[in-house]
Amino acid sequence: DHPGIEIAVTVAGSDAVTDLVRGHDADIGFTFNPATLEGLDVKLSREMPLGAVMRRDHPLARERRLLFAQCLDYPVAWPAKGLSLRAILDRMLGAAKKQPPRAFECNSLRLMAALARRGRCIAFQTAVGIEQEIADGTLVFVPFANRRMPADRLTIVHRPGSAAGLATGAFLDLAVRHFAVRK
Repeated sequence: DHPGIEIAVTVAGSDAVTDLVRGHDADIGFTFNPATLEGLDVKLSREMPLGAVMRRDHPLARERRLLFAQCLDYPVAWPAKGLSLRAILDRMLGAAKKQPPRAFECNSLRLMAALARRGRCIAFQTAVGIEQEIADGTLVFVPFANRRMPADRLTIVHRPGSAAGLATGAFLDLAVRHFAVRK
């Protein structure tokens, strides 16, 4: 819709994303559960359900919902410290009073999804970023049924006044529309 516009993408942890936007190194940030939003405008904040991600032939893949503890009987890809998801899962792990057989620990959700796709483990995340794999059946996303499982909160941020440019504003509006209609 907007020929000639270039977008540069930097992948970083939640708090690094907000720092990049605050520091004028990024115009817009997509972040999960940032520690602080001070100095930023929130354009969208949306709870995204967490779930287990696995191959379609995994023994748990046919379940409609899962308890977190059910997944701990299988090898898992565990998010590294510093990822907002790690704090959520560490709290759930304490409540489950059970240690999973950790196959992997890494700081990349894409890598964790790729490991799950290869059948090596269960990964934990939202469906954001793996929509195509879910649609084509290479991955299955099963939401958690735990009542005390907090949702991952996707937040789209920008600096006050930074979305005034035509290209930045158009991209920001597109992103908000995309995530506002997601289920």
